[in-house]
Amino acid sequence: MPWVKVRSRLSEIQSKSAFIKYPGSATVAPRLSERVSWSSQNSLWKIRMTASLQKPLLIRLLEFLLRPTYPPLSSQTNRQILIEIVQLFGFSLVARFLFIIPTAILSSFVGIDNQIPSILGQKSIAWALLLIVFLAPLMEELIFRLFLRPSPLNLVAPLCPILFLNIRLALSLTEPLLAKLRPIIPGWLLLISLFMICCLLCASIYPLVKKRFDHSKAEQFYVKNISYIFYLSSIIFGLLHIFNFDNFEKNIYFSLLIAIPYILGGFIFGYVRIVYGFRWAYFLHSFNNAYAFFPFAFMSLVLGNSNPDSFSKSPFTFQQVFVILLMMVYFFWSLSWAVSTSWRLLQQARHCQG
Repeated sequence: MPWVKVRSRLSEIQSKSAFIKYPGSATVAPRLSERVSWSSQNSLWKIRMTASLQKPLLIRLLEFLLRPTYPPLSSQTNRQILIEIVQLFGFSLVARFLFIIPTAILSSFVGIDNQIPSILGQKSIAWALLLIVFLAPLMEELIFRLFLRPSPLNLVAPLCPILFLNIRLALSLTEPLLAKLRPIIPGWLLLISLFMICCLLCASIYPLVKKRFDHSKAEQFYVKNISYIFYLSSIIFGLLHIFNFDNFEKNIYFSLLIAIPYILGGFIFGYVRIVYGFRWAYFLHSFNNAYAFFPFAFMSLVLGNSNPDSFSKSPFTFQQVFVILLMMVYFFWSLSWAVSTSWRLLQQARHCQG
């Protein structure tokens, strides 16, 4: 295999360069000579990156998830990255559906229901699209994934949505105050004003963080602790999605099972953020939400109601039958594509190992 030849070349360069530390390495072997040139170090780093990229995507993903590392950003072209992002979406779709289907069936017996459809039914399609597909992924990626690569901006920017959400929560607990403000300030203007205030507060903190930020120490800390940082951010991301469900406190242990698909999604988003960059993690998150949002948007446009409970009434109308058939085609086709994509990834991994 081509990547095997690259690895042999890597071993040869390692022996000549006395095991120099390369960017993203978790361990540093002792140098036998201080006279090794920077060109040798750069050659070693490039060979290591080439060897990694020659591995199949699934092997790279599983190796990272089992032992997270802190590598340099991928040097692939945007087209190559986009292809791999789509493949990762298909693989994650299959992995999550293995948990989503049984937990969705069991949740109906336990009495834990997803409240997102009912919330979407109270809003216009345009506002729901903006919230679910663009704003929510952006806020979540800023909070849970941006800081996975340290810089002054990456450490300060997540504070803005965190501060905004906490103020919004505090205001929601003071309903009398909101009732007084609504006739004076429209709700959308109040939210934008709060967000701008949070941005100004974070902007005032940024110069202090930038002045005290030591990039080399931050890199060393992340290289040493990236496993804890990665796992913790993904698990917290998944657990917070429990609040999307009504009555989750009735059975907290079952609620933890509901969080598993979201934790798996957090692992995939975190991998994409560290390996490919923040914009690709945001793109994958938005694409994932758009996939889940389309059925509710279509139901709302055709039936005027995005709540699945409306199908419990009989007899079915022609529009309801049409929506059911179209949704069956939509999910069958998407799952078929996801399964075939996952199968190809598995075949590539098996061929490589063989």
